[in-house]
Amino acid sequence: MKNKSSIFSSFEYLLLVACTPIIQVLEFILLKGWNPLTRPEKNFTPYMYIGVFLYIIFKTNYDKKQLFLLLIFGFGLIFYDSNTLANNASYLINIILTCSLLLAFAGDKSVAIIKKHDTYLVGLILFIIAFYYTFSVESLLEDRYYLVGFVIPHQLAYYCAIFTFYFLYTNRLQLAIVVSAAGAYVGARSGLLAMLVPYVYYFLRNMKDSKNRSRILGLGVVAILALPIFSIFSSSASFDRISSTFENTFSFGDKSQEEYSESRTIIWFNMFAQVEEDGFSSTNIVGRGPYASMDFNYKTFGLQIWMHNDLFDIMFNLGILGVILYVFCFWYYLKEKDVYALIFFLILIVTNGFFTYSPVAIILLHNLSNNLKLKQRLIDGFGSKATV
Repeated sequence: MKNKSSIFSSFEYLLLVACTPIIQVLEFILLKGWNPLTRPEKNFTPYMYIGVFLYIIFKTNYDKKQLFLLLIFGFGLIFYDSNTLANNASYLINIILTCSLLLAFAGDKSVAIIKKHDTYLVGLILFIIAFYYTFSVESLLEDRYYLVGFVIPHQLAYYCAIFTFYFLYTNRLQLAIVVSAAGAYVGARSGLLAMLVPYVYYFLRNMKDSKNRSRILGLGVVAILALPIFSIFSSSASFDRISSTFENTFSFGDKSQEEYSESRTIIWFNMFAQVEEDGFSSTNIVGRGPYASMDFNYKTFGLQIWMHNDLFDIMFNLGILGVILYVFCFWYYLKEKDVYALIFFLILIVTNGFFTYSPVAIILLHNLSNNLKLKQRLIDGFGSKATV
C-alpha cells in the first residue's frame, strides 16, 4: 500500500530500514566475529549503500537533484587521486547517500507502516539489540570501557536513539525505556545525548495533559532512582560503567571528561592550523581527499581517527564545497521538521559524527517517526507544527 506522497511502498520502506543492520550482522558472522573497532577496509556495507543510492534514483524517476549527487559521486571517484577508487567510493558513498536520503524524504514523504509490518519492525529492533549483547565483549579505549558487539558502540547507541524516537512517537513507553537503557549501557556519550531528545518531547507533550501529568511525574521519580537501585542489584563493574558514562557526559569537572574535551580540542586545533596554513586554495575549496583526516590525525595526533565532527571532517576531506552540499541537504530535510529533529541531528553531527553511522536506517526511521508524531499531534489537538 503506497501513499501518494511516498517514494516507497511500506514493504520497501521496512526493507530499507532493515538492510543496513542485516548486512552488518552478516559481515560479523561471515568474517567470524571481527572486532568493529579494527574493522577491515573491505566489507559489504559500501556496496549495499551504492545499490540503495541507485535504487533511490530509480524510484524518484531520475530526479535532477539525485542525478546531480550521482555526478558528484562519479567525479569524486576519479578526482581524488590520493586513494584507490574503492577507498574513495567507501568514503564518498556515506555522504552522498546521506544527502540523497535527506533530499528524497524531505517534507511529508513517508508511508504508513501497516500493523503487520510494524510488528516485523519491532522484532527487528529487538533482534538487533539481543544479537549485539549476545556476542558483545568489553573493550578499553582511551581509558573508557565500551561494550562492543557486531558494530561499534556508537552505532548501536545511534540505533537505540532512533528506535527510542519510534517507540515514544508511537506511544510505547515501555519498549522505549528498554531500548534506550540498552543503548546507554554501551558507553557512547553522543548516543546517550541523542536518546534524551525524544524523552524531552514526550515529557513536554504529556505534561500539557492533566490526565498524564501524574504518570509522567511518577516515571520521572523512577528514572531518578533507577541508577542507585540498579547499583544494589548489579555488579559494581556494570554500575561503574553506566555511572561513568553519565558523569563523563554531563560533568565537565571530571578528569576523563577533561581528557575527552582536550583530545577533541587538539584534533580540531591541528585541523584549523592546517586549514589556515593552506589559506584560500583549491585544497580548502575541494578538499584533500577521502580519509585525509585520518592520515593527518595519525601524523599529528598519533591516532588514525576522523575529526569526530561531520562538518570538520567534510571540510578537511572535501573542502568548503562539500560542507555547503551537506548543510544544504540537511536544511532541505529539516525545514519541514520540528525543532526536536534539528536538535537530534545536531547532537549526532557535532558530538561525534553521523554520516558514517548507518544513515539509511536512521533517516528513514526518523522520517517515519516524525510524520507519525505530527499526525498524532493533529489528532489529539496538541498544537500546530513547530518548524525550524
